[in-house]
Amino acid sequence: MITLGRQTYLIRRGGAYSARLRVPKDLIEAVGRKELVKALGTNDPVEANRRVRAVVDGWLRQFDSLRNRSAMSDDDKAELIWSHYTGTLDRDEHLRATIPTESEIDRAAERAVERAQRENIDIKDPIQLLDAALELHVLKDRRLGSKSIEAQNRKIKLDHLRKHLTQGETALVDHEIEAYLDHHSLIIERADRADLARQLIRAEIEALQRTMERDEGNYGVECHLKLTRYCHRDLTRSVVMLSSL
Repeated sequence: MITLGRQTYLIRRGGAYSARLRVPKDLIEAVGRKELVKALGTNDPVEANRRVRAVVDGWLRQFDSLRNRSAMSDDDKAELIWSHYTGTLDRDEHLRATIPTESEIDRAAERAVERAQRENIDIKDPIQLLDAALELHVLKDRRLGSKSIEAQNRKIKLDHLRKHLTQGETALVDHEIEAYLDHHSLIIERADRADLARQLIRAEIEALQRTMERDEGNYGVECHLKLTRYCHRDLTRSVVMLSSL
């Protein structure tokens, strides 16, 4: 059995083995837990001892990486919030740029008729008819604006974001923070992270509200956030203040 000092790396639960490692005290805040546990997928002690080393070595490398990280600055936070806000709008704009034209819908209708004739589809059978005309229905839906499935999905997400903001839940944006921290080799304290998550949720709420205005043809007001942009060494940076939201 592999051990380090008094710590045992291998534990057995219900016949199966798992790797276990206590998190160093100086990293508990960053890791978010006091102990790491991972199932090794084996009941064989010899195989468990072989597998556990790779798992523990990976954890130790993560600890070293965390110790070498810099603290997330206010500029870093502002950049993440701004990119999250504009990214939501950019993705929405990309979808709108691919909304089908009337001629594309007409061609889809022709293809549906051709398929129905070629495959002898029974037009009285709603399932067969839907299958043949599925592409046509999808294209038509995308032109419905605020009544489209895409718009309804955005409304559902907006409701979830508002609910999470009220309840202090951050699951919908945690991955964004983690990806930014990993990419830039940064670290953030738990309290600051919770505040950052709330600001990201608020930013996405604002962005989704803008997309709904676009559904109604209103592109006049693209941002209700207090956004200040300034230049530094040819780079445009963004400071986002959400305290009034």
